[in-house]
Amino acid sequence: MFAYPVPAAGLVTIGCLNNRVYNRVLLEIYDVAGKKLAVQEASFSDAVQTRFIYDAGKLPPGTYFFTITADNKKHTGKFIKK
Repeated sequence: MFAYPVPAAGLVTIGCLNNRVYNRVLLEIYDVAGKKLAVQEASFSDAVQTRFIYDAGKLPPGTYFFTITADNKKHTGKFIKK
């Protein structure tokens, strides 16, 4: 799992390394209270990695969590918005 830049001000690149190609990969963004803020499909996915470009520019400063779902498997990470 990765998210950069750290801390983020606008666009955040979020992703994970893959061991195969997935048909559909979703990104969900949550605040610290667990409220879902956004859902989007992958910007890029191949057998090596899945990558999303998320615009965090309108979010207030704080810590945010993301979940990447592929083939019913979920991976969670976080990023910081300055």
